Amino acid sequence: MSRFNEIREKFHKEKNSPGLSEMPKDFYSKAMEEAKLLQEKAKHKFDSDTLREYESMMSMLRRLYWIRIQKIVMMALNSEEKPNMLLPEEAIVYDRIKKDLEEAKLMFSCPKEREEKITVQMLSDLPEFVGSDCKNYGPFSKNTITELPKKEAEILLKQNIAKLV
Repeated sequence: MSRFNEIREKFHKEKNSPGLSEMPKDFYSKAMEEAKLLQEKAKHKFDSDTLREYESMMSMLRRLYWIRIQKIVMMALNSEEKPNMLLPEEAIVYDRIKKDLEEAKLMFSCPKEREEKITVQMLSDLPEFVGSDCKNYGPFSKNTITELPKKEAEILLKQNIAKLV
């Protein structure tokens, strides 16, 4: 079977499959080697049929690649584990997408600092509150001794709601 027919077959299989189809790990590199040979042949012999074959092969290869990339993006968005069906070139794309998605999630998450804790005793009852780390603290009864992040403890100390222990 010619490389072009193999690419066409893989394209149709991928297009009609909901998940990633299994492909040899060296599929893209072998296809690109073949494409370069066709391109060189077309250039040196001024062969329009070979040039059309090269262009058709590259078009089909690009379409196949983008179908797979769309599936990979959806897998990454759905927080799926890294698929073992990825080809090496696709694994690079998957890793970049996952990294970018993780960074995007951090944009709207609370800071996760290793903040110093301070032990305080409440001087009055205090309802539950949300700290700067987006965690809930309390409610606290008068005389309760607790450990709080430094920022929250300092606020309570300044307002005479708590004292250092």
